[in-house]
Amino acid sequence: MLYAQVVWNIHQRYDITPFWEDDNSWTRVDRGFEVIEKHFPDSLAAKIERAQLAILANDAQAAAYLNSGVSKHGNGDLAGAISDYSKAIEVKPNYAKAYNNRGNVKHAQGDLDGAIADYTKAIEIKTNYFLAFYSRATTKQSKGDLVGAMADFNKVIEIQPDYADGYAGRAGLRQANRDYDGAMADFTRAIDLKPDFIQSLYIARGNLKQYKGDQSGAKVDFDLAARSAKATR
Repeated sequence: MLYAQVVWNIHQRYDITPFWEDDNSWTRVDRGFEVIEKHFPDSLAAKIERAQLAILANDAQAAAYLNSGVSKHGNGDLAGAISDYSKAIEVKPNYAKAYNNRGNVKHAQGDLDGAIADYTKAIEIKTNYFLAFYSRATTKQSKGDLVGAMADFNKVIEIQPDYADGYAGRAGLRQANRDYDGAMADFTRAIDLKPDFIQSLYIARGNLKQYKGDQSGAKVDFDLAARSAKATR
C-alpha cells in the first residue's frame, strides 16, 4: 500500500509516468491499490488514480516493446522485431506506430500483403498518419497497384505538404505512368524541400529531361548532382 501511495503522490505532484524500475512496478502498485480500496471502499479518487495508472503502465510497457523492436530491426533480427512489435500491440491495441513499424518489417521480409494490412490498421487508428500512407504507397507500388499507390502518395502530400519523400515517391510513379510534366514538377518540389538528398533527385530529374530530349537541361542537373556530391564529401 505504501508503494502505491508513493507512486500516486509522484504522479499527482509531478505529472510524470512513475514506472521506471522494472516490469514488476505496475504489479506492485496494483496490489497496493487493492489494499487501499479495501480500507477505503468509497474512495472515488483511488479508483480513478488506479485506472489512470493502469493506462500509463500499459503505455510504458508498450513503448518498451516498441523500442526493443526498433533495436532488433536495426540489428537485422526481423523475427525478433516482429515479436516485440506484436507484444506492443497486445499490450496497447491502438498503438498505430507499432502497426506501422511491424508493417515495415513485414515489407522487408517480403510479406507485402501483411505489411499493407498493418499500415491500413495504423491509418484506421490514426487517420492523419502520413508515414503509414507513404509506406503503404510504396508497398502497393511494389505489388503493381499503381492506382492505389497514387492515391496514397496524394494523401501523404495532402496531410504533410512539406514531406519531400512524398513528392519524390509520387514523381517516380508519375514517370512510370508517363505523366512526365507531373513527375518533373514533383522532382523539383522534392529538391526544394530536401536539399540533403538532392544529388539523387537531380540525377532522376536529369534522366527525365534527357528522355524528353532536353539535353542542355539534363546536363545542368547532372552538373548540379556532381557539385552536390562534392559538397557532401
